[in-house]
Amino acid sequence: MLIKLLLAIAALALIWIYGSPHVASLMDRFYTVQMATLPLGRLELQRGRFIVGTRNWAMPQAVQLVRDKQNRLTLSADGRTFTLGPVTRCSADPVNPFYEFVADPGDQVTFLKSHSLLSWPTPYYNIVFNVPQGTWRRNTYHTIVWKKSSGASLQITWPDAQAFYTAVGWTECYLQIEPRIKINQ
Repeated sequence: MLIKLLLAIAALALIWIYGSPHVASLMDRFYTVQMATLPLGRLELQRGRFIVGTRNWAMPQAVQLVRDKQNRLTLSADGRTFTLGPVTRCSADPVNPFYEFVADPGDQVTFLKSHSLLSWPTPYYNIVFNVPQGTWRRNTYHTIVWKKSSGASLQITWPDAQAFYTAVGWTECYLQIEPRIKINQ
């Protein structure tokens, strides 16, 4: 009886350690805990990168950027387009252009940071790499929500992660994962 109980506890522990990241990702589709509204700072788009403030975020190569005749930047993804706003600075390089831009007057732009409701232990990282690693991990998300007065909206969500260290608390992992982009026209 005791052996069965110990085996059940060991099985549940293994399921928790290896299954929690998947359960957390599934739960995150429905609910995350908002941590902060972050400052936007500089906005710049390049091929494969979106710069918000001082941090570079991955962007899918399939995203197309077009500067129109009114000097406004338009982003196209999955057959939908969204006009971001006036270009304030750009490069003349046709191979690797960059566009620094601002929001149109009247646009509501917020940059949100949230995390999973669920975190999970990571003892296997400590064993495998034999270097100081976080003892817990959780998913985090950085989301730009851009709303036009016309009702059009853009949402870009970058998945990321945090690791917990006893000495310093939760720290960023700085993963470079392509975002989910949702455009409503």
